[in-house]
Amino acid sequence: MDLSERARSLRDLGGLAEMAFQAEAKKKRRLTAADAGLVAEARDLDARRMVAAPPDDDQTFLRVGADKAWSAWIDQRLRAINIKRARLRAEIESQRPRLARSFGKTRALDGLIKG
Repeated sequence: MDLSERARSLRDLGGLAEMAFQAEAKKKRRLTAADAGLVAEARDLDARRMVAAPPDDDQTFLRVGADKAWSAWIDQRLRAINIKRARLRAEIESQRPRLARSFGKTRALDGLIKG
């Protein structure tokens, strides 16, 4: 294999490594965006908990237990969101070494191509 063939092979391999890195980075961005969406949903629920409180003179709401049911529903939703977030965070963490390895391969090949 002469020098130009070797250089072409390294460039091709570098292109493949870059594509693999971009695919891993895209997965991480998707997971991070999903996590951010869950954080926003949790904040929205907390805000709705405060806004949905009835005026003090609305005893009917309190007598039928709607306030407790509403609060229990929000707590249940927040628990579900936190479980989803925990799963997402675990997936993000398990994906991190693949992303780092892919990044390292890309940079190593860049160094070989340029140097």
